Amino acid sequence: MLLEAYANSGSIKEAMGVFRQMQAAGCVPNAATYSILLNLYGRNGRYDDVSELFLQMKASNTEPDAATYNILIQVFGKRWVF
Repeated sequence: MLLEAYANSGSIKEAMGVFRQMQAAGCVPNAATYSILLNLYGRNGRYDDVSELFLQMKASNTEPDAATYNILIQVFGKRWVF
């Protein structure tokens, strides 16, 4: 998937562009799609973007799955170094 390829290469701008194009085309993102982006933001230290995207996910009635919560734990665990 193109979104995942951009995310794996660390290309935030391109990954978000694909995400927005998907939404504009009527594709409804699922938990896996959001998780890819949450992980990308987290790996790049963009913690505010992680929080904002997670809130967007919840507002769109997309239920987080175990992978989503694991990413959030990893991201914020690294930020606050427990």
